[in-house]
Amino acid sequence: MTATQMFYEFRVGYDEITNFDAPGYNQKEASTFLTQSQENLVYDIHRNGLDYSEEERKSLSMLKTYTALTSAAGNYPNGYLYTLPAGLMFVTNERVDITFNTTSTYYNYNATTHQKLDVRVKPVSDDYYNANVRNPNRQPSHEVVWRLDHGNTAGSEKRHELICDSTFSIAATDYYLYYLRKPRPIIIEWASYAAGDGSIDGTAWTVGQAADQDCELDQIVHRRIIDSAVKLAYKALKDSQGYQLSAVDEQEKGN
Repeated sequence: MTATQMFYEFRVGYDEITNFDAPGYNQKEASTFLTQSQENLVYDIHRNGLDYSEEERKSLSMLKTYTALTSAAGNYPNGYLYTLPAGLMFVTNERVDITFNTTSTYYNYNATTHQKLDVRVKPVSDDYYNANVRNPNRQPSHEVVWRLDHGNTAGSEKRHELICDSTFSIAATDYYLYYLRKPRPIIIEWASYAAGDGSIDGTAWTVGQAADQDCELDQIVHRRIIDSAVKLAYKALKDSQGYQLSAVDEQEKGN
């Protein structure tokens, strides 16, 4: 359904839960609740497992993205550093092609290119790295490459560093990443958006002045998003009322 249609059902649900006895929310406020609910749903589905059910697989399928990343020199020995795409939320799968320094007889080895394709990547912590980097039975190998998570010095980028052993290397574009990207915000059409309103999740509110920006997720979860948004709106109302009562109590105590 469109963002405007979601807004209509949001208002119906909100009026029902408040018994028509509370101030409503405008399009901008409702868009914020719907966008927050959408993001929470992505987190919940990922936490429970994308393959938990057919519904989960289909509901986020349009967010699944593939890219081949280009490497730079790493910070660790035999390390290769990669800047991750903007908007990446969760990695769902990752593979790498490795190139041996000398001729090999390993399974799936290409004698012409000296490569072994589709090698598994294992995410590890810094503690795991320090505990096992000198352990010959746990080190990276032609079967599995380690992956550490980093940020840049400004904290504005996510990065992966792949760790090999000294017998092979990774060519510049041989790291393949499958991931869920962050969904764009849901923005309900409203002529009152102004340039000074700023943005939501990096998208200017003014994109909704003349048209909806609809939910990207599959329609099978749209009502789940609406139901959750109604609960978020009701919680915000109750929190606001609680704060007002607390302020009145403090004022009375002061008198």
